[in-house]
Amino acid sequence: MARDWDERAKDWDQDERVRFYADQAFQALVEHVNVLDSEWTSKRALDFGCGTGVLTEMLAPLLAEVIAVDTSPKMISVLGKKNLNNVTAICADIDDDSVRACAPWFTDFDLNRVSYSLS
Repeated sequence: MARDWDERAKDWDQDERVRFYADQAFQALVEHVNVLDSEWTSKRALDFGCGTGVLTEMLAPLLAEVIAVDTSPKMISVLGKKNLNNVTAICADIDDDSVRACAPWFTDFDLNRVSYSLS
């Protein structure tokens, strides 16, 4: 399955549907938890299913740290090239073994988001 997403990684950021979804998700976070409030500058978020990090890029300047997880190595590679200094990009599935292997990163989140397919 990750291979299917790998094939989409190169053009993912330019896909209008991806941008629309990220904009809508960001607006929902503004409306429901007010991520624009300065209190969020000390908080951590988990963005699982982050893809190339379109939403992660919007959140990173507002938070202390974002842990961005995706199952596609190429999606994570694109995100990594964005050099967001407070984003840790991890290629993994969130299952018991992955969580144990990455335990220091998968704790104490103030905000968790799971994305859904735009296919």
